[in-house]
Amino acid sequence: MKAIGLFLFVTLMFLSCDKNDDYQNEFKLNSVSYESSYSIESRPISILFNKNKKTLYIANLNYSSNNYSAKIQSFSENGSLVKTVVDFDTFSRGRYFHYSPIDIAFDNDYNLYVLVQPLIEQTDETWITPTGFSILKFDSDDNFKQELDFSEIDGESRPSSISYFDNKLYTCNSKIIKQIDIETLQLKNITIPLKDNESNTWPYLLTSDMEINSKGILIISPTISP
Repeated sequence: MKAIGLFLFVTLMFLSCDKNDDYQNEFKLNSVSYESSYSIESRPISILFNKNKKTLYIANLNYSSNNYSAKIQSFSENGSLVKTVVDFDTFSRGRYFHYSPIDIAFDNDYNLYVLVQPLIEQTDETWITPTGFSILKFDSDDNFKQELDFSEIDGESRPSSISYFDNKLYTCNSKIIKQIDIETLQLKNITIPLKDNESNTWPYLLTSDMEINSKGILIISPTISP
């Protein structure tokens, strides 16, 4: 079975406003350098830059029983640890026994949204994963505010990515992009327009990442196995 990687561009036709693109001229890539001063946890899975605080937010998830770690941490530009925003090994503010982080995103006010897989504890000291997912919201000062619980929705597969645009959150898993209105928590499914032209059936699609640019163009990077 051969895996084929590609970039799929999806225009969100329901956009209601234009965004400022001045930042594209403010930051220009002139060179690439290797920074070795960041002492982060093992197996980082997501990174964001907070332009307001000039800090990097890094999420990690290491399932190893000898070195388990699941955290969101912020770092200064010189690589110093500013704080551990959340340590999921001890986090107890949500509805569920435990959470595994998947991806992170900021809104325009630098509120942090953490896409997580909830874990439900059983009576025999084991745990199960629900079909859906949750999103944990932290304010711009890194204080936990609320859990957006979608754990009981029908899941196509575990979501792999979260993005923000125009007061809405987007998660992506398998064939479906889920749009979530932050104020009403209404959820809308957006089908990824991709199919096998020969058999008129879906190939196996695994989405690895997703981003939305300032014009509302959503970009995903899936791997397809026919």
